[in-house]
Amino acid sequence: VIDVLKSDEDGQSARLRGTYRGCWRGLYAEAVGGEMDMTNTSSSIGQVLESWTETTLAGLSVTNNKRSASSSSENEKDSAARILVIGLGCGQLVSFLRNHVDNAELRVIESSRSMVDIATEYFHFPPSLLCCVSVVDPSEFVKSQCSGDQDVGDLFDTVIVNVCSIDDTFPHLLLNDDFFSGLISILSNHPAATLLVNPGKDVEAVSLLVDRACKSIKGKKYSGQMLVLREHLLRDHTASDDEGVIVAARRREWSLTVDDWQREHMGEDAQSSGAMDVAAAQRTQVVRLEKFLSSEDIAMVRAVAEAELASMGKEEASADGGSALEAHTESWKVLYLQSKNVFRRKLPALRQRILDT
Repeated sequence: VIDVLKSDEDGQSARLRGTYRGCWRGLYAEAVGGEMDMTNTSSSIGQVLESWTETTLAGLSVTNNKRSASSSSENEKDSAARILVIGLGCGQLVSFLRNHVDNAELRVIESSRSMVDIATEYFHFPPSLLCCVSVVDPSEFVKSQCSGDQDVGDLFDTVIVNVCSIDDTFPHLLLNDDFFSGLISILSNHPAATLLVNPGKDVEAVSLLVDRACKSIKGKKYSGQMLVLREHLLRDHTASDDEGVIVAARRREWSLTVDDWQREHMGEDAQSSGAMDVAAAQRTQVVRLEKFLSSEDIAMVRAVAEAELASMGKEEASADGGSALEAHTESWKVLYLQSKNVFRRKLPALRQRILDT
C-alpha cells in the first residue's frame, strides 16, 4: 500500500493511496482495485471516485436502479436495488454505491482475504459493510447461483465485475463461457437489468464472451445488446490513448437519447435540457475553437455557478452542515450547469452563441 503524490495537466496535486503487487513500476502504475484521495484527511471512503472506470460503473448502476423512473407497480418502486459487485478492491466503489444509491441491497464477492483486510485497515472500509462481503472464488459463486432450486433470472438488477490484475488484465481463469453465461443468467427480470464488466486490456476477449453469453440465453426473453464504452482523452486522441473501457449488456435495448437518459436519472417528470441526441451529435463536425470564451465569459459562468450553489437548500448541503458552496472544491475545475436548466435560464446569450457556432 503506497501513497503517491500525483499532478494533473492543470497543476492540481493530490495524494493518492493505492495497492500494488510486485515491484514498484513507477508513478503511473495501475493500482489494484483503484485509488483513494488522501489529501483531505477528513474525507471518508466512498464520497468520490477517482477513475473514469469506477465513476462510469457507479453511474450506470445508479441509472439502472432508479426504479421509480421505469417501474409500473408500487412494489417495484419501493423494492431495494439489488447490486452484485465481484471484486472489492480498496472498497471505494462499494462504499460509493452504499452512500449514493438509495435503498441499495449490496452483495460483494472477493477472492482474496488479504484485499478485504487491506481495504479495512488502509482505506477505512466501513466495518458495517463487511456483512455484505463474501470471500469466495467468483466462478464458484456464480456457478452456485445458477444451480439448485433458486429462481435464476430474479437475483441482481446490476452485476459489476471489476477484477483486473496489476497489469490491467482480466483474470485468465474467468475468461470462459460458463462464467459469463452465468453472469447473464443471474440478472433479474427487471427490463433495465445490467451487466457491467471492466475488461482491462482484454477488451476483445471479454466482449466476445459477453456477446456470446447474451445470445445463448434460452427460455427467457432477451431483446438487449452489448455495448463497449470507452474513455477518450479530451486532447489529440488516438486509439491507444483509451484510459478505460467497460463492456456492458442489458436485458432490454439500450437507449442513449438525452431524454431517455434524463428520465432514467430523474424520473418521468424530468425537464428536457434541449441537448441533441447522441446520434445527432455524432453526425456533427468537430471544430476546435481556441479561446472561445473570454475572461469575462468565464467570470460570468463562475458567478452563475457560485450563485446557484449558494442558493441550494439544506437538503443539498454538505454532510457536515456547511453550505453546498462551502463544500464545492476547485479540484477538477468543472461546473455543472445543466441541472434545472440553469444554463438556459441564466446564460441564454452565451448558450445561443455556442449553438450558432
